[in-house]
Amino acid sequence: MEEEKLNKLKKEVDEIEEKINYKYNEEGELKHKETNEKVKRLNKTEYSLVGDYITKYIQYKILKEYNLIPMYVPSIENSSNFYIRIKDIPQCEIYVSQDFEINSNCICIIQGTGAVRVGLWARSVCINDNLYLGSIIPYIKKAFENHFSLIVLNPNETCDIDDNKKKIPEFKSMESHCNYVYDNIIKKNNKIQNLYIIAHSMGGYCTIQILVNNEDDLLSGKIKKIVFTDSVHSDSYKELSEKAQEKLKDVTKDYISSTEPLGKLISKWNESNNGVNCYSSGHPLHEYTSGFAIDEVFKWINSNENCINDDIIENKDEVDLKNENKENKDNKEKEKMINNNENKEEKEKKNDIEMNNGNKENNEEENNKKEDKNELKKEDNEGIHIEKKEEEKKDNEKK
Repeated sequence: MEEEKLNKLKKEVDEIEEKINYKYNEEGELKHKETNEKVKRLNKTEYSLVGDYITKYIQYKILKEYNLIPMYVPSIENSSNFYIRIKDIPQCEIYVSQDFEINSNCICIIQGTGAVRVGLWARSVCINDNLYLGSIIPYIKKAFENHFSLIVLNPNETCDIDDNKKKIPEFKSMESHCNYVYDNIIKKNNKIQNLYIIAHSMGGYCTIQILVNNEDDLLSGKIKKIVFTDSVHSDSYKELSEKAQEKLKDVTKDYISSTEPLGKLISKWNESNNGVNCYSSGHPLHEYTSGFAIDEVFKWINSNENCINDDIIENKDEVDLKNENKENKDNKEKEKMINNNENKEEKEKKNDIEMNNGNKENNEEENNKKEDKNELKKEDNEGIHIEKKEEEKKDNEKK
């Protein structure tokens, strides 16, 4: 069955490739087969074909290279075997890893809304940039490297795999698909002890709805960590009990679109409108957040920390900043005081010099006056002496 499915997918991929004249290279870039140019502007029909090509190409790659296995949902009532395709009822596919039923640590991936199907974050990114930013392929690699099992949901598929005119009655919305998979597959897998949910955009809202129906799994710690990438769940978290809201903020991070460096805390849970701490994904555009945030996502999943520690770290940083500002202020005041003292000393020194110069000038003036006085006295003495001599001369002549 698996081989048959792979052959069918490969044939469909090759057929569409011939029509669009584009194919993916080894770097995951969609290039023209003749000119090697990137995809230029497409009309509606061309875009639909390219979108279909990307979906089938990703599915083929996931099944062929990473050995994921399709499950078919919904199944008949009371059935526990989701690996069998039941032709009589409309079904869609989800994917699980080979070790899904034996691994205690599992990652659940939920995409956002739109034309994207299982395995994709954003078709536009897969067209304009590369598969590794627009698909879950790097997440599969990271999950396997870190020894997690995987379950990949397909919440936008509301029609039968083989007949898109047949609607799936049970899946009237994204959240109905997610709740069904959680209740009938994830929850019933007794091997899963630690569940980690990674959800993009509207997938965040679906996650909240899962939690609303399964608060015990959140509070007990079975749902170990939650990662959102630019989630749009808004204030729907308020449907949870206060206790569950407290737990949610401790185990959840939302990597949002931002120009700030990857992983920087943008807003705390009590400052945002979604009840969780928000961090920079390292990219300003919504559709790129999952591709760019991947390293921080797995760093968070693998850590033993919770978001309370981030609050503590942030508070410590604030205290350190205040202390630093105080120290800078004290240093400035000290420097100002030193400068004032130096200026005062210089001023006093200048005044002393001026005073000394003034005293010197006064002393010189007084000395000059004394010299003048002495000169006058000398002149007076000389005049008296001359007069006396003349009088003596006259007396002698008389005699």
